[in-house]
Amino acid sequence: MKRRLTAAGLLLAVMLLLSPSGRASAPAGVYFTAANDNLLELNAETMPFYSNNVLYVSSRVFDGTGLGVSYTRSTSLGVAMLYNTSTDLRFDLAGQIAYDKEGNLYSGYAIEQGGVVFFPLALVCRYFGLTWSYSETDVAPLIRVKNSSVILGDATFIDAAASLIQPQQPPEVGVQDGVAAGDVEVGQAVIHPAHVAAVVHNVLHLFPGHGVQRSAGVL
Repeated sequence: MKRRLTAAGLLLAVMLLLSPSGRASAPAGVYFTAANDNLLELNAETMPFYSNNVLYVSSRVFDGTGLGVSYTRSTSLGVAMLYNTSTDLRFDLAGQIAYDKEGNLYSGYAIEQGGVVFFPLALVCRYFGLTWSYSETDVAPLIRVKNSSVILGDATFIDAAASLIQPQQPPEVGVQDGVAAGDVEVGQAVIHPAHVAAVVHNVLHLFPGHGVQRSAGVL
């Protein structure tokens, strides 16, 4: 089991969480995502979003994360599908409709962004008997999708991550455009490495080290 963030994932998390005010807080619209006891990598392909007051989650949530629901897509037919051993839910991406294998229609539709399909979470959970929760953390909210196999409660899940991952020193940044060596320029603000380290510390605290698993495509 890996116990480190990828460089790209860590850089994205730090840049998302640095703000000109110097506080280690995430901008609105930044969410972490988990499926049962798996925390997904923080990037544009996994981050949930709201559209027309509906919460959407990435198809990555259903890719080997143990929820008992799988994802497939036919690009030629323009259809994305979630399924388990007994049923399926199909989404016509162009027609913006959802229906099952019996032809029954459901209120909701999927959205494609950057080649990744995002599904309306409430509809998917109702259809497949899943649950989901929203939890505040010190850095950004956590959206967690669960089935009956989940082990950790939400508070324990976050606690396990926060208590067992130790902060790491970020890489040095060279001099650029007159900014002091080691400082990071974000917009009009210059952020000192000590602040970057604090943000990295907060980011790493959200990632699991014991009792929280990581599978393919997740941290």
